[in-house]
Amino acid sequence: MSETPKPQRGGAAAMLFLFCLALGGAGLAFDLALNTERGFWIGAQAGAQAVIGAGAAAFVVIAAYLARAVLARRQPPGGRDGV
Repeated sequence: MSETPKPQRGGAAAMLFLFCLALGGAGLAFDLALNTERGFWIGAQAGAQAVIGAGAAAFVVIAAYLARAVLARRQPPGGRDGV
């Protein structure tokens, strides 16, 4: 008999990290290329509190998923399935 395929684990966290890394690099490049006297700071812009709050909320959600993945109990192969 054939074995059932293992469920595929999502790589959404890695993709999100790469996306944020690329955007951070682009933002830093724009900041350095513009060469203004004061650098760009998100807190000085209109609506900054909302953006910082949304970023903090996203960080907490991602941290919760990572904590759940790290702290979850692993079932040994051939172990008991809820019995």
